[in-house]
Amino acid sequence: MNRFAVRTLELFLVFFFGLRKNVKHVPDGQCIIVANHNSSLDTYVLASLLSWQHKRKTRVVAAKDTFAHGFAGWFARWSLHAVLLERNPHGRHDPLAEVKQLLNDGWSLIIYPEGTRGEPGRMASFKRGIGVLAAGFPDLPVYPVFIEGVDRCLARNEYLMVPFEIAIRVAERPVYGRDFLSQAGDPREASKLIARALEDVVRCLGGLPGT
Repeated sequence: MNRFAVRTLELFLVFFFGLRKNVKHVPDGQCIIVANHNSSLDTYVLASLLSWQHKRKTRVVAAKDTFAHGFAGWFARWSLHAVLLERNPHGRHDPLAEVKQLLNDGWSLIIYPEGTRGEPGRMASFKRGIGVLAAGFPDLPVYPVFIEGVDRCLARNEYLMVPFEIAIRVAERPVYGRDFLSQAGDPREASKLIARALEDVVRCLGGLPGT
């Protein structure tokens, strides 16, 4: 992340909206943060969970078809150092190859497993990709987070911000892929279990019906 740009936006969000968190920061070690996704402000809200040093070693996974072009795409790539993921890959190329390499290189990641910004107040099912990453890096902590209120501040396809308070709730404990690899018969089944478990935790944090 561009720490100065992200921190400036964080301070703006705190001043303009108000921001409540149940934890100050997640631990500084390498991790994956997963959250629901309703607004283009979501990542700047989640960045408040990272210490100054942790921001330096964190990147955001974003959809290539949305963020490869235009001003919004440029700003996300510049401020968040977004890594662009092909949502509809063709051929035999592994769409997660670059993401896996970042994890191998020690980066922390922010990922939205729904795959897109949902309708305000709604949450779609998590894609299996997050389970694939957690199973492939079984000792890496995955922190489930629920973001509340951002959908009212700046909803999808809206450009006028409205001052509603934003709240972030982080699960008491991270999820580890290793706990599911021991339960499942193979990594593919484990990845499905992990994705479902993470979705259930995020839904629970938001008071939403489980899967």
